[in-house]
Amino acid sequence: MRSLFVELLRANKPLVVHNGLIDMVFLYQCFYAHLPDRLGTFIADLSQMFPLGIYDTKYATEYELRFTASYLEYAYKKCKLDNSKAIAGGGNGSRVFLEFCKYTGSMQSYIDYRLCLDNQNQDGALNICVQFSAYGWCPNGSQCSMSHDTDLIIQHDEKIREDKRKKRKRKNKKKGSQGPSEACSSPQGKRSHFEETELDQAVPISEPALPEPQEKTASSEPTDATHAFEHGKAASKNGNEESQPEASSEAPVRPKEKKAEGGTHRAGFDAFMTGYIFAYARNLTENTEESSTAPLIPACLNKLFLSGKSVPLHVAKSTFSKSSKAHVHKMDYVWGKSTAVKPEGTA
Repeated sequence: MRSLFVELLRANKPLVVHNGLIDMVFLYQCFYAHLPDRLGTFIADLSQMFPLGIYDTKYATEYELRFTASYLEYAYKKCKLDNSKAIAGGGNGSRVFLEFCKYTGSMQSYIDYRLCLDNQNQDGALNICVQFSAYGWCPNGSQCSMSHDTDLIIQHDEKIREDKRKKRKRKNKKKGSQGPSEACSSPQGKRSHFEETELDQAVPISEPALPEPQEKTASSEPTDATHAFEHGKAASKNGNEESQPEASSEAPVRPKEKKAEGGTHRAGFDAFMTGYIFAYARNLTENTEESSTAPLIPACLNKLFLSGKSVPLHVAKSTFSKSSKAHVHKMDYVWGKSTAVKPEGTA
């Protein structure tokens, strides 16, 4: 693995991550060198390890694309949905298209494909988990009776955005003035919106037998959002007194259900989704520079997302920081020559 990491450095390519600060720390410590004691030294080393830049797609999703939520599965499916709408709508501009390699023979056993459908059906009640919808995780986990289906969450967000747009349009037409910006432009604003409309959502949620049958039926096919939604509609139609014993009889096996957890984090799929988000954001960026060293997304270059902070961690060597000795020796090994950096602790 250390040799592979060295080859990645020698390739001299940009690095793309999603909320990757902790990942960078882990890779540095495990496959590169001993972690420096100071943050400034660590940042100086990173800036020289990846001279073409580091891009964090969570930062791009949060501050450039301005999605309602920025966790990985939501950002990927939102990018995929918007890109599909743009393709269907035609018009000028470039779009993101995928072409998968055709593996043959024994290589097929190492490839795992998942079907991701653009579920745009907005019928029926949407019993969305507020916590998971805003942040991509829920403290109740598989025990949560609300939906963690990212497709339904995006549908709900799209409906809220459309309702706000229509309401703002009517308000502007009536007053003849420009209306305020959307309130649900961040996870915090999204959560506050859910809290404000809690009474409105209590109507479809209040049916006692609705959440559990929906969760039970949808879990039979966790990767097919369309089927999960159709089962949810069936449960809402048949949510009568007879469905209560059926739901209670399945209670012992509820911890085995997978649907409530939303997406599945696996290295291959996470890397694919991160790359797709980056490609979509890059496609929307107007970059006039044609140089091979020009930033791919200038506004996101060397900016790592910091949870709970309004500003990113800027990966740039400070005039007051020096590279670590371990990094200097490693650079000598990577490039086969002495680098023009001064190690920490030298004059």
